[in-house]
Amino acid sequence: MHQTFEKALNKAGFPSGRAKQDKVFNAFRSGKHVILKAPTGWGKTFAVNAALGNGHHIYSLPLRVLVDSLTEATNDFNLHTCVAHHGQERNHPFLDPGNDPVDPYGLVYTTLDQTLSSFLGIPIGVSLRQGNILPAVVDNSHLIFDEFHLFEPERSWTTALFALQQAKKNCVVLTATLSDFMLEFLEEFLATTDIGKEYGVEVIEAGRPFLNRKELVEGNGFENVESIELGQRTIIIKNDINSAKETAQVLRKQVDLPVYLLHSELLAQDRKEIEERVQNIFSEDTNESGILVATQVVEAGIDITCDVMHTDLCPPSSFIQRAGRSARYEGEESKIIWHAIENAGPYRSQEELIEDLEQYLEGKELLDENTEQEIINLSESFDKEQVEKFKQRNVREVDKLRSQRDYSAYRDMIRSIDNKNVAIGTDLSQTYHFISVSRSKFYYKEGFFYKAALEKPSKYGVYNSELGEVVPTDHIEKADFILFDPEFVGYRKELGFTFDQLGGAEKFLDKNRDTVTRYDYDNETYEEHVNRLYLKLSTASWMIDHLADHPWIGTKQNADFIARFLIWAHDLGKLTLKWQQAHQVASDSDPMAHTKKDGEFDRIRKPPKHAWIGAWMVLDYLLKRFGEDPKSPKLTKPVFWAIADHHGYSDNLNKKDIQPYEIGFLEYLDGMAVRNDWIEDEWNSSILDPIRLKKSETENVYKNFRNQALQLRPEDDLSLYFMFCYILRKADQNATELVSIKREEQKTSTNKSMGNIVE
Repeated sequence: MHQTFEKALNKAGFPSGRAKQDKVFNAFRSGKHVILKAPTGWGKTFAVNAALGNGHHIYSLPLRVLVDSLTEATNDFNLHTCVAHHGQERNHPFLDPGNDPVDPYGLVYTTLDQTLSSFLGIPIGVSLRQGNILPAVVDNSHLIFDEFHLFEPERSWTTALFALQQAKKNCVVLTATLSDFMLEFLEEFLATTDIGKEYGVEVIEAGRPFLNRKELVEGNGFENVESIELGQRTIIIKNDINSAKETAQVLRKQVDLPVYLLHSELLAQDRKEIEERVQNIFSEDTNESGILVATQVVEAGIDITCDVMHTDLCPPSSFIQRAGRSARYEGEESKIIWHAIENAGPYRSQEELIEDLEQYLEGKELLDENTEQEIINLSESFDKEQVEKFKQRNVREVDKLRSQRDYSAYRDMIRSIDNKNVAIGTDLSQTYHFISVSRSKFYYKEGFFYKAALEKPSKYGVYNSELGEVVPTDHIEKADFILFDPEFVGYRKELGFTFDQLGGAEKFLDKNRDTVTRYDYDNETYEEHVNRLYLKLSTASWMIDHLADHPWIGTKQNADFIARFLIWAHDLGKLTLKWQQAHQVASDSDPMAHTKKDGEFDRIRKPPKHAWIGAWMVLDYLLKRFGEDPKSPKLTKPVFWAIADHHGYSDNLNKKDIQPYEIGFLEYLDGMAVRNDWIEDEWNSSILDPIRLKKSETENVYKNFRNQALQLRPEDDLSLYFMFCYILRKADQNATELVSIKREEQKTSTNKSMGNIVE
């Protein structure tokens, strides 16, 4: 790891002398929280990458395209081993250092949705049963939140602040367009965190590395699109997709230049191809000409420039972001022509800000640094309102959600998503590529999707995965997947959905998803499985180190003890006679942990749920070992629930799951301590209480599982529970992979995969 900023420059192949960027390095390496406000072109991505040292880092961005572009840039810097993960690039769902402690990922780029949902214990990047693996990763990582001004007020913005408030490591907040008021608030807020109190907060405001001339001109509202002023490279940014389409179609008929259209309602591969083409034409030092018509999708993440820009009026921060796509590189000049709008469209909640911006721009001729900051500060009243709303809330909201594991909180705490997955086709048994469209667009009477749904709804209906059936298209709110009739709706890469040009339905068929991956297992004895977990404990070593720092744990020796105990105890429930009999294992044989399908020990009936049994049998031992009162078991509780939840949250455990059992194979269990020196001598059948559970006792066991003393509550130290879950489940999953058999099977039904994406 580079220990100085100069070494980082040398490693990345940059010349020396970036004095302002080294302030980021010095502040972060000294343990401070860092707020970096830097304009486009300043080099904030490299500055942050250079500053990151030892430890694990999660770099969160509001858009997928930003994740991809920054990962590519970081690989070019050659400073960190990094990986990207988001909904379409599912490379690294646990967001952690990976499975190789010798060569870990030091940096994970991901979307804000992935990070914040993981922080809340309701991660969208993994299955529901894996939800308790990720919170500890976020808690124990350095968090970098970029494009902070794009976070959604009262949702992702608030939750990100809560994550910073609970962070155990110093963090970085990056932005280009925060008002002076918001910058001051962030500094004051971070100063109240544990890290801020101990190490401090440093705010770094960077000026522009160069000043280009950007002329401001008031436009006529696109009344005559065919006669608008054009440059060698012109970018036109509209606030809504319909008007962007109309503008592009008019220009394609009227001008002798290539016209590119970019918006969110394009198939992912088509959008990527258009973005790559646009970045080549509208990049630095090219002689090509062209026109780009786009929506706000180009405000961030696409490195482009132009000499003439037309833009609908929008909120101040968005206006500055758009302006940053003109005269982007040193020595360029541009003209920014702004156009008043009749309605705020997607910016309805910020309509007053748009009006303020219009009044401010009247008479302004140049966009210089002072003008930019004055425009940004127009948002001050809006920012004050958001801060006041935040102050009415409390981080206890997070503790409550993390203890209750409430997946419905995603809408309120991260992002309000009510999209419909849309494709063109006729066969609901097929698997489709889709375009995610806002539900409201099906009710907007002047919009494309209202016309499609109302005038000629698909004769093939829409599928509702919760109901498991096709529902009529006049009940759009019940649908999560919509097929448009190809005899009515077409699709073109250069346009999107269209009524005028049919065809294109074949582009929506996903021909690569005809099979499904399923996993079976080779035969594995109980002892083999437990030993494999111990061997894979190294993949969670970084978390064990963090565990040792917890005041209730105190030493590496204590942390190792608990980590090994979790491994030894987690599958004790598989030693019940019923569990083994369900897999055709005789009571005088070695017990099995996994069995091969269609093999000697193939399962013949459903075995009992074993996770709760293991936790229940060691409860008394834990209380005695930690010397705790059963009415207030602060350390016993997270260990207990980490075992009970090692196959996922056990909130759905009900009375019928609490079945009578009898533990067998006790001599085998005791012999394991003799045969394996990592197992403590005291871990044997003598600490299991009870060995047998009678039917008459199951009601009391269930009540104990649900009593207030044993339940995880918001006031408990939930960070310990999540660390224990991560350590145990990381080792368990990696050990299980060693005996997993991957099977590719033909899909028989695809409907269940048609749910909405949330990121």
